[in-house]
This record gives sequence, structure tokens and C-alpha cells, in this order.
Amino acid sequence: MSKSIDASGRISNSLVILFIVFSVSTGIILYGLVDRHHREMSQENVMRIAKTTAENINHFRSYYSREVVGSALKKGIEATHEYKDRENAIPLPATLSIELGEFMRNENAQIDYKMFSSY
Repeated sequence: MSKSIDASGRISNSLVILFIVFSVSTGIILYGLVDRHHREMSQENVMRIAKTTAENINHFRSYYSREVVGSALKKGIEATHEYKDRENAIPLPATLSIELGEFMRNENAQIDYKMFSSY
């Protein structure tokens, strides 16, 4: 009888150990999957924010080019890179973009905007 009790005790101990190993393994795997998913979602969110910000700045530049510069030129106001040194002058869209980026850096904005060109 004691042999059967010892055998059943060993089986139950083995099952408990197997259950603990299974639980720990499952927990580690789930933690890894959740962590990877979180990193992927964070990266997608950062990319979406960067894309949206770039598109918004591009829309702002397009609006400025069409509405402000176009209207100013019709009224005899010059659009130039040296607008600060000239009376009745406004910045060109590229100059405005560069200075907007500098302004944002000086204001410690949460975004660092720089204009790049192939030329």
C-alpha cells in the first residue's frame, strides 16, 4: 500500500511541477508577445505623428505660398529671403519654413522641424 501512496505522491508532485513550468513558460511567452506588440504600436504611433506633422507643415507652406505670397505680390509687396532688411517684404515659403523650424527649436517645442531639399 505504501508503494502506491509513494507513486501517487510522486505523480502529483510531478504534475504540480509540470503545471508550474507550464504557467511560467506561458507567462514569459505572453509577456514577450505583449511587449513586442506594445513596441510595434508605439513605433506606428510615432510614425503616424511624424507623417501627420509633416503633412500639416506642408499644407501650411502651400497655403502661405498661394494665399499670402500670391496676394502680397499682387499688391506690390516683395517676397524675398532678405525680408527683414527690406520694407514691404515678406519671407519666401522656403525662408518661412527654415525660420519656423528655428523658432520651434528656440521655443523648446516638442518637435524639431527642418526643411531638406534635393538642391
